[in-house]
Amino acid sequence: TLEYDDADGARWRFVLQGDTLRRAELDAPGQGRRTVELQGNGPRGLPQVAVYRDWTAFRELTLTLDQVHDAESFPADIWMPASP
Repeated sequence: TLEYDDADGARWRFVLQGDTLRRAELDAPGQGRRTVELQGNGPRGLPQVAVYRDWTAFRELTLTLDQVHDAESFPADIWMPASP
């Protein structure tokens, strides 16, 4: 577990299992507590399920990885604007 308190009073907490991130939590003054939990092992080492919770607003979003598709990357030259 790695914890960090910033100057504004917010507390970050990261929970790792071996070399894999399993949980991240932010508890910030005036914003409440928010967490992301990563569960299971999907293709290519990605988590099978990610659960986001906003504990103050009583909201939850669950994302489930069903499949992974290979895609070609964009050419490197599109990232740098051309000189005039």
